[in-house]
Amino acid sequence: MIIRHLFISPGHNFFGHHGQAAGEHPLCAMSEIECVAEHGVRGDRFFDYGNNYKGQLTFFASEIFDDVCRSLGVQRKSPSIARRMSSRRESI
Repeated sequence: MIIRHLFISPGHNFFGHHGQAAGEHPLCAMSEIECVAEHGVRGDRFFDYGNNYKGQLTFFASEIFDDVCRSLGVQRKSPSIARRMSSRRESI
């Protein structure tokens, strides 16, 4: 497996914003991340979020992303557009 992109966000844009506008926390592309046992990904919004919080990392195949983009006629977009990170999210 080759990991091509890593993204984190320092704050919550949707989580806990019920009935309110989305937050403005950026999606940060990282060259590397530090996974800390029982704490999460250092610098991410869920790091030390709560006792026994079971956060997850999401992996998806770049070939699938490329196929979806081709099917939609989309070119030169970052996989970051698939994340729910910003109210100003780049449109397809």
